[in-house]
Amino acid sequence: MKKISCTIAAMLTIAAATAQTLNITSGGATYQFPAEQAGPMAFSGGTSLYVLGKTFTIGNITSMFTDNSSVSDNEVKVTYNGTGALVFVAGNIAQYVDVSVSGAHVTITQSDAVTNDLINDGTLSEITYNLYGTSDDGSLTLGGSAKCTVTLNGLTLTNPNGAPINITNGKRIELSVKKDTENTLKDGSSSSDKACLYCQGHLELKGKGTLNVVSAFNNGVHTKDDLEIKNQTLTVTCTDNALKGNDEVEIQSGTITLTATDGDGIKTSNNSLSSKGNQKGSVIISGGTVTIYAASDGIDAAYDVTVSGDTVLTVYTTSQYAGSRVSSIGTVISGQYYIMASSSYTYTYSVRYKTDSGYTMVNADTTASKTYSGYKYYAVDTVAGATSFEVYVYSSSQTQGSLSDYYVKSSSKTPNTNYDTIKITSVS
Repeated sequence: MKKISCTIAAMLTIAAATAQTLNITSGGATYQFPAEQAGPMAFSGGTSLYVLGKTFTIGNITSMFTDNSSVSDNEVKVTYNGTGALVFVAGNIAQYVDVSVSGAHVTITQSDAVTNDLINDGTLSEITYNLYGTSDDGSLTLGGSAKCTVTLNGLTLTNPNGAPINITNGKRIELSVKKDTENTLKDGSSSSDKACLYCQGHLELKGKGTLNVVSAFNNGVHTKDDLEIKNQTLTVTCTDNALKGNDEVEIQSGTITLTATDGDGIKTSNNSLSSKGNQKGSVIISGGTVTIYAASDGIDAAYDVTVSGDTVLTVYTTSQYAGSRVSSIGTVISGQYYIMASSSYTYTYSVRYKTDSGYTMVNADTTASKTYSGYKYYAVDTVAGATSFEVYVYSSSQTQGSLSDYYVKSSSKTPNTNYDTIKITSVS
């Protein structure tokens, strides 16, 4: 123990004398102390080392070295590299951050000594967590009780058994996607978490980069409180709800594409009043280009929906009738349905509507208005007052709109006022 203590003392002396950075690795993280900040450093009982307010158990220190590393105050840097992760903590916040690393699964907890009040009055600074690299089996779990920023810098992170980013901090979290970077978060079917990207508090998605969120199990992005989105190019593909903010979802700008194979595109669930008397449960879209593909509702708000500004909002909703060769749903949205069919199909389509005055055959567009996620969408006009309809499918050798020469047709379907899409599930 005496030899270890002497070695540590020598390292501290060298760092101070040469104005270098002292690096102490413990618990899977490296804490970096610039010599000009380190100040008095002390031992206690030969078992503990104190540096800039941080207490290290000597037995847990796996390495100590000095170098010329540049250290940015108030920053935690996490770099994923396959099966592992490197974590670097700036010395000025070392005492406020606890880190544990298992493989590429990183758990970081901000001390309760860091509060919003101390950040707001300038006593302490907001901590920024910069994430880099790639892992097919990694995650970040981030706890605490004060606001902070998480920045994605070209991150590709998959967690087969849970959320790749799970923020248990209940305060305001800014998640920034760095400009000109593409970032991807994926979970696996074995996940038991609420979402691929989950936040216990108020989540603000910002930045002019690209973020792809893919959930094989549950929601794409889910916050317990509010969810705000600005500037991002955001693509979410999931099984349940693409965006869920329990209290509110607000989109101010960006290019947002949402695909929910079993749930809603955007959802809020709490319609109560806040402690300040503010109404919860709204979905507010004031700008951006938002495209939604949803198996259930495009937007399901617990209270209300507001769309304003220069917003471009397009919603495709789908469902199907089990056992039918051509399944269909639909209602009038801007006077059109969309026929949704596999991109591999080379058919053309028509819809025969029945009204009180008779039948009307309407041909769908032969050029898809949209291709997405393996499907093409063909616009077809509706007929006012239709009480039922049939879908006709034509091969390339048949005449679109014919009542006698067609490949297959559906049984009679009743328009459903909740949907706008006719989905072709199979053709035979």
